[in-house]
Amino acid sequence: MATLEGLPRPEPLPTAPTDSRPLALVPRVAQARHDVAQAQAAHTRRRDRAGWQYGVRWCAAHTRAPLPATPQPLVLSRTARAEQVTPGTLASRVAAIRFFHQQSSQESPTTHPLVRDVLSGIRRTQGTRPVQVHGLTRDLLTRLLQATGDRLRDQRNRALLAVASILFGTNFASGA
Repeated sequence: MATLEGLPRPEPLPTAPTDSRPLALVPRVAQARHDVAQAQAAHTRRRDRAGWQYGVRWCAAHTRAPLPATPQPLVLSRTARAEQVTPGTLASRVAAIRFFHQQSSQESPTTHPLVRDVLSGIRRTQGTRPVQVHGLTRDLLTRLLQATGDRLRDQRNRALLAVASILFGTNFASGA
């Protein structure tokens, strides 16, 4: 497997058939290349590359091999960054490590119970607690219905709110 900038790459697709019979497949090779290139959005590729490069740098600084990684260094690197980045960023970087392990046909350490438990603990202690929202009351529904205009979309929205109030009317609390 060839590497480019330290990133593993899949084996290249053949450029030309070696046998004259599959000449009809030549246009399919170009289409297959295009499909492979479109498998991920550009943002996802950038995010994965950045997450992978962070992991490679951490491993180099701590004399660890980035590929294949083991659960212990992965846990240590995530724990070291837990106070500096959000749990979502940590999860994104773990996804990048999983992706590059899959691309190089290596077993990913990201599914190890130790890794899952540490990430769960980080989310629990560093994450933000969900905020309970209040349900839609009759008073609020009335105000929403009165606030709409006369455009077609306003009529549609009023109709949807009215239908919802009829269907779920027993769940509305009285008052504000």
